[in-house]
Amino acid sequence: TDWAKQHYYDLHVTQKGAELILQSHLKKRQLPQQYPSSEMVVRTFMKRLSEILTSDAIHVQESQQQGKMKKTKFTLDLKELSPDLLDLVGRELGDLPLALSSVHIHLEDGLIDGQIELSLWGTTS
Repeated sequence: TDWAKQHYYDLHVTQKGAELILQSHLKKRQLPQQYPSSEMVVRTFMKRLSEILTSDAIHVQESQQQGKMKKTKFTLDLKELSPDLLDLVGRELGDLPLALSSVHIHLEDGLIDGQIELSLWGTTS
């Protein structure tokens, strides 16, 4: 328990075993004054992630038209990803118009497995 406190984790013991929980304090970003085209956002997203993740880790789920905006849903499957690479993913995507839907990760032997669901937003041309 001392180690968990020193590293800012909450330690919970359950029937399945011990769980370490790290609270995230993400700041809500301001809405952009102008949105780029949906095509450009998706292209930038794919280019940046293809330099970090394998192509089979990135899945387009669906696109939906919502007025003048287009929302494209993606799932990222993480397999044996280092925490440093997950941090890099976050930094690479930080300036894109996206909404995070869910994050489910499991840490084992210092590597991350899990899934991230998000939506990219852009204007229709």
